[in-house]
Amino acid sequence: MNLVLLGSERVAEGSSFTLTGGVLDHDPIVAGSSASMVNGALNAFVLSAPIELERGLHVKLVSPGVITEALDAYASYFRGFEPVPAARAALAYAKSVEGNEHMSAAEIEAKIREAYRRFYVRPKRLVREVKNPLRLAKRVARYLTLFKQRA
Repeated sequence: MNLVLLGSERVAEGSSFTLTGGVLDHDPIVAGSSASMVNGALNAFVLSAPIELERGLHVKLVSPGVITEALDAYASYFRGFEPVPAARAALAYAKSVEGNEHMSAAEIEAKIREAYRRFYVRPKRLVREVKNPLRLAKRVARYLTLFKQRA
């Protein structure tokens, strides 16, 4: 966070900073309260920093989850989490750095949930689907595609 504040004086107008977060602020693990706290702080920083930053600067956050290639070291902590290949996580960073979209993790999650509710499920079913995040992600992707076609 300090690097963003220091770097904000040295980058071009309209630039963005991409930070790395995690999923533990909304999906905690045993012995992970410190990491959960940091993840929550990063989300709050991403939401609040642009208010104080000048010259149209943006702060973005990529929270890829546990990386497949790091499972040897972290698998025991992330039981039940679906690992993300490093190549796929790299695409999220590329999109963040090169893309125009300026949304926080919370805004992205809210958009996905809203699109999912609007085009597919009743609230009762949403609760059941969230218990199976892979199924939720697949269906959200399908319905977001339909949403784009309708727009």
